Amino acid sequence: PTSIYSGFFGVGVCAYLAAVDLTREATWQEDPQLVAIWRTRALATGAWMGILAMAGLAVTATDSPVLWAGLRARSMPVIAASIIFGNLSLAALWRSRFDLAVTGAIGAVTTVIWGCALAMYPCVVPPALTVQATAAPVSVLRAVLVSIAGGMCLLVPSLILLFVLFKGKKPG
Repeated sequence: PTSIYSGFFGVGVCAYLAAVDLTREATWQEDPQLVAIWRTRALATGAWMGILAMAGLAVTATDSPVLWAGLRARSMPVIAASIIFGNLSLAALWRSRFDLAVTGAIGAVTTVIWGCALAMYPCVVPPALTVQATAAPVSVLRAVLVSIAGGMCLLVPSLILLFVLFKGKKPG
């Protein structure tokens, strides 16, 4: 049940982030009809995700005692922050403050991810695989870091150009 729940929750989180961001994008495009559509979808998805998040605590408590123990021991402050961010995002959507809604949504999702990571720590896949057991040798980590830095040197300028071309102000 925890795995199935996590799959549905992951899809719902992505849908909520997309709806909130598309609401903000529609505002930037000055399209009130599209803003209304995406705002309604974001509010509905956000409400369902709040309900699903609370249900997830019950699923975890009954299905995964190790994860539940980690949630209770290490993650409760992060879970509380997630609730605050989620409510901030929904309130901002309700008041049509879409930049704040995006910030709240990002905060809610980030704290959910960190809460899960803290609950599982020091395991990556409980109970067998720990962070130390899954780490690559230092030489491999350095090679990966160099590769990522090199890739960023190639891709970041292209990404900036795309944003300038597609998100820049269009002449009237």
